[in-house]
Amino acid sequence: MKAGGAQPASPGHVHRLGNVLAVAVMATAAIVGAVEALCVRWMTKRGIPIGVQVFARSLGQLLWVAPLIVHSGGFGVFRTARPLLNALRGLASLGVWWAYFLSLLYIDLATATVLSSTYVLLTALLAGPVLGERVGAVRWACAAAGTLGVALMMGPVGGILRSASA
Repeated sequence: MKAGGAQPASPGHVHRLGNVLAVAVMATAAIVGAVEALCVRWMTKRGIPIGVQVFARSLGQLLWVAPLIVHSGGFGVFRTARPLLNALRGLASLGVWWAYFLSLLYIDLATATVLSSTYVLLTALLAGPVLGERVGAVRWACAAAGTLGVALMMGPVGGILRSASA
């Protein structure tokens, strides 16, 4: 027992608390993503170019992490042995956001939200083969059920095409 009579948290308790926190963070991210999609659609309808929106999002991210950069020792945190690889990663990220914002012009927001949330399923499906993490049967079943849910919601490929042409 620690001084003052309080017992340290058990590893199982800390793990459960971490899971609850992770679920809360993921739920918050889903809500913020849905609001972002609404904002993109709203701005696009008002004539704000997608390039400006992507720039504004990037600037917002920089402002969000600036205190962390300063706290971590300044711009030295960006030093890397592979600057070309980091530049390619940055360009890939820029391309992904550009494509995502552009896609919001052609599909309805419900479909866009579901499709953008599938990264969670893809992460679970690739955790074993790519990262070598152990993925148990329950997680495989949940990922499969989620993938099936997305497939059911999307309907046949014609459903996606109808959304785009409507």
